[in-house]
Amino acid sequence: MADGYALATQVGVLAALKANSGVTNLVSSRIYDEPPQDVVFPYLRFNTIQPNAFDTDTSQGALVDISLEAHSRSASGRVEAAQIAEAVQ
Repeated sequence: MADGYALATQVGVLAALKANSGVTNLVSSRIYDEPPQDVVFPYLRFNTIQPNAFDTDTSQGALVDISLEAHSRSASGRVEAAQIAEAVQ
C-alpha cells in the first residue's frame, strides 16, 4: 500500500464523514487532523490512527484502530458532543 494503512484509513473515514449529512449538519466541513488556531466550534478531530499488522501466509493486511474527538463550546457541550458522536457511529 503506497500511502500506508493509517493514511488510507483516514482518507476513507474523512470521505465517509463528509458524505454523512447527520455529521455535516452538526459540524459542517469542520473535520480536522489538526484544527486551525482560529477554529470554529463544534468540530471533529482525528485523534489516534494505529494500524496493527494482520498478515496471513498469502496476504498482507492490517486492523486499523481509529479514534475521533468531538469538540463543542456550546452551553450544552456534552449534549452536542454526544450528538456528534452518535452521528459518526
